[in-house]
Amino acid sequence: MPVYDEKREKEVGKWSLGFAGVLKQDGDWVYVKTNEFPGEQLGWVKQQSVMTANDSIGFYNSQVQQKPDMVWLQCNRGIARRLRGEYEAAVKDLSAAMRHTKAAFVAYNRGNAYLDDGQHIPAIDDFTRAIRLEPKYVSAYYNRAFAYFETKEFDKAIADFTAVGRLDPKDAGVPFNLGNIYSAKGEADKAVESYTEAVRLDPEFAQAYYNRGLLYGKRKDFAKAIADYSAAVKVEPVFGVAYTDRALAFAATGEYAKAAADHKLAVKHSPKDFRCFHNYAWFLATCPNADHRDGKLAVELAKEAIVLTKERDPSCYSGLGVAYAECGEFEKAIESEKAALENKAYAANHGESGREFIKLYEQKKPVRMPAPKH
Repeated sequence: MPVYDEKREKEVGKWSLGFAGVLKQDGDWVYVKTNEFPGEQLGWVKQQSVMTANDSIGFYNSQVQQKPDMVWLQCNRGIARRLRGEYEAAVKDLSAAMRHTKAAFVAYNRGNAYLDDGQHIPAIDDFTRAIRLEPKYVSAYYNRAFAYFETKEFDKAIADFTAVGRLDPKDAGVPFNLGNIYSAKGEADKAVESYTEAVRLDPEFAQAYYNRGLLYGKRKDFAKAIADYSAAVKVEPVFGVAYTDRALAFAATGEYAKAAADHKLAVKHSPKDFRCFHNYAWFLATCPNADHRDGKLAVELAKEAIVLTKERDPSCYSGLGVAYAECGEFEKAIESEKAALENKAYAANHGESGREFIKLYEQKKPVRMPAPKH
């Protein structure tokens, strides 16, 4: 089917896939994004030409039965199966297609199926095969870099994103992902530099502002952290975790009223993110300013954080402990902190502070966050 330009006047390509990510709709037209060809293809197609991955399976099943030698049918069914999470079936279809064609697109999509299934080594092999066939296959470089990141082969991931940068110097995703890699490597200065380049290329890149803000926060450069979190929520007003981290920065500088306001926005905009509830509970239980403490609400929020993590995050039990302590329920506080310390990883990283909390509770004392030094 033909793919048209922004004005829907000029044909910019052909598209055989039949389903894709729909970015926007205008009457009978939909604007789609597909990686069917090397690099992304964006364009307008008629709405009746687009199917969901679920709807397309039945169509491709019947077509494959009628035309078993049509390679693109097996390939497209494999892609649809991957999008449905049927990774083994997707690999089977795409492998069958690869026996009849050396098209880079097929190798790339089998790599995607492996990648989504957490099989990073065969994914890397397929993306490498696609790149050999199409040396400018941007999406293959991207996804191979993601696979290298997962296998902690950071230098290879950096090399792939650098290659993408040469092919597309205006792609803000390149420095953003380089920032993520440098951050994972512990190279904070390079990470900050990369995120700065990302927001230069795309001044509305909310996640890049947020990630840079996290690094500034770790340096205790709270003014810069707050500025970045503010930039992130200006672009995305419902960016819940940006509010919760800005709240932490405000609290660290003694701006408790602003911190309280941000914590409320965080749980409002991210009602499924346990961090927002956990951090708000800690604030309400431990704030040095009594005007902003509320032990009862802190207990409710801490319990919700535990539910959201399906009882898997021990720090949430510690948060429940400080909330109980603020309410004067010190036996429950001790019980909650001991539950957290039963987790070996938590005990290794936070055992000292956890035991200090228990000592406070035994003395009938709540926990207080340290007031900022001026």
